[in-house]
Amino acid sequence: MNAYDAGAKYVASRSRTVSEVRKHLKDKGFEPGEIEAVISDFTDYGYLDDCRYSADFAAYGAGKGWSDRRIAAELEKRGVDPETGRDALTEYVREGGISEADRAFAAALSIVRSSDILSREEFTEKVKGRIGRRLASYGYSSGIFYETLRRIERYLEVEN
Repeated sequence: MNAYDAGAKYVASRSRTVSEVRKHLKDKGFEPGEIEAVISDFTDYGYLDDCRYSADFAAYGAGKGWSDRRIAAELEKRGVDPETGRDALTEYVREGGISEADRAFAAALSIVRSSDILSREEFTEKVKGRIGRRLASYGYSSGIFYETLRRIERYLEVEN
């Protein structure tokens, strides 16, 4: 199998970044010149586009409730330039995507609802700890965590 066919097979299964394709072909033992020629062709044909990949991944990560920091870190792990990742996140929110604060609130609210909490008095330290662990696993900062707790408390006051 030549480098072009190996690359085509690799990108056929799902979207890939330039870095992922480069590493895959290098691991298959292809020469740097062959690899760069494949990447150049795939980029020209639109098979590889780190900007589009980042935009799609930003929407995916946001849909899972992840923080901007986690989404950016995941993109960087996949070889996307940090600036490209930040631009994709900015564009996602500008295009009407859910803000980071609203994503954190939604994740916290799902815990509150699943715990059948109906009042601020029922909003115990145990539940706050669950929310903190969830938000930390999604990559949120402590500042977002505390603001989310305040929003949940206001929500519980208004709802009841």
